[in-house]
Amino acid sequence: MTDRPPAPVELSDLLGRRLAGGAKVRDLLVDATGAAWPVRAVVTDDEICEAHWHRGELALGAPVATTGLASLRDDILDRQVVDTDDRRVVRIGDVALLPVDGRLEAVALEVGLRPVLRRLGLHVIARRHREDLLELDDVTVTDSCVIAHASHDRVARIETHHLARLIRRLPHRMKHDVLAQLPAERSRDVRAHMARKPHRPHLRRFRVPRA
Repeated sequence: MTDRPPAPVELSDLLGRRLAGGAKVRDLLVDATGAAWPVRAVVTDDEICEAHWHRGELALGAPVATTGLASLRDDILDRQVVDTDDRRVVRIGDVALLPVDGRLEAVALEVGLRPVLRRLGLHVIARRHREDLLELDDVTVTDSCVIAHASHDRVARIETHHLARLIRRLPHRMKHDVLAQLPAERSRDVRAHMARKPHRPHLRRFRVPRA
């Protein structure tokens, strides 16, 4: 008989949870590099401690330094995602975590309506909506947004004017971050397309006849 794989855990289910001893989880800090982000620390009202996962529950270890760690609540949750493949801008509604060897690892970002409904307590309705996950090795976290990438081959097949139309709608700082992540030649093409004046067909003016 094989062991069942561990069930994923949502960040929203852990924030605000009371731990053994009464401490409340305020945030989780991760090493946000690589294809999975190990959870290194738990932030409570009083301290920041090592994060452990024991028998389906978070447990606190020794106090730990936060240098080089990212906040899932402040840096990731509810941030905008610019998806250069599907040409859309969405918001991160939750973070999927997976128990691995006595700790948690963030493995995907959840977008769409499902996590929003779940965070509102509407779990039954949320289950009716499809799960929409972005894998972490396909995203880049910048100061202004999170950028979801397709492979360079797939991005190359997206017509330049479609990418330009998406990026043109973004705030200035987000435009810069997205363009910086594109291949250099593609970035130049998109910038050139964005610099053109958008085509606006002339509207006919009809003269209203006098009575």
